[in-house]
Amino acid sequence: MPAFRSIRVRLTLWYVLLLAVILALFSAGVYVALRDSLNRNLNDTLETDAEVLESAVEIEDGRPQLSEVTAPGHPQGEQFARVFDASGTLIFDNDQPSASPTVDQDATGAALSGRTTRQSGQTPEESLRILTVPIRRDGVVIGALQVGRTEDDVNETLRVLLIIIAIAYPLTLVVASAGGVFLAGRALKPIGDLTSVARQITQLVPDYMV
Repeated sequence: MPAFRSIRVRLTLWYVLLLAVILALFSAGVYVALRDSLNRNLNDTLETDAEVLESAVEIEDGRPQLSEVTAPGHPQGEQFARVFDASGTLIFDNDQPSASPTVDQDATGAALSGRTTRQSGQTPEESLRILTVPIRRDGVVIGALQVGRTEDDVNETLRVLLIIIAIAYPLTLVVASAGGVFLAGRALKPIGDLTSVARQITQLVPDYMV
C-alpha cells in the first residue's frame, strides 16, 4: 500500500525531526549549564584563594610581602600568586618566569585603583583564570594581589562532554528513526487492515449483484 507507506515515512520523518530539535536544545542546555557551573566554581575558588592570601600579606618597609610558604605554586597547588606594591612594581611571584603569564598592566592598575578584575591568561603549557584584587590596610590600597588557577580541568570536562554529545546524538536519532518506523507501522496497521477489507468488499460487490 504505497499511500500508507508514504504516510508512515512522513510520520517518522516528523517524529525524528522533532526529536532532533529537542535533543539539540537539551544538549545545548546541558553544555551551557555545566560550563557556567564549572566557571562559577573556578571563580569562587579564586576568590577564596585571594581572600586567604590577602589576609596573609605582611607589610615590610611600607610594602606588601608574601612568603613562598604562604603561597604554594605550580604544580603543587595549581595556583600562582603575585604581589605588586602601590607603584605597580612586581615584588613577589611564586612561579617560574618562563611559566608565568605576562603581567597585565591594566588589571594591575585597576586593582591599585580599588577595582577587582578577572581575565584569562596563557602560558606555554596551560590556560589560566586570573583574579587581581587590591590589597587594603585601614581602608587604603597599598598594593595588588594576583592569583591564578588552571582552566585545563574546566576545558577538559567540557571537551569530554562534547565528545559524548557528538557520539550519542546521531546514535539516538538512528535508534529513534527505527522506533519511529515501527510505531508508525503499528499505529497505521488498523487503518491499513480496514482499507484492505473495504477493497475486498468492493471487488466482491459486482459479482454478488450479478
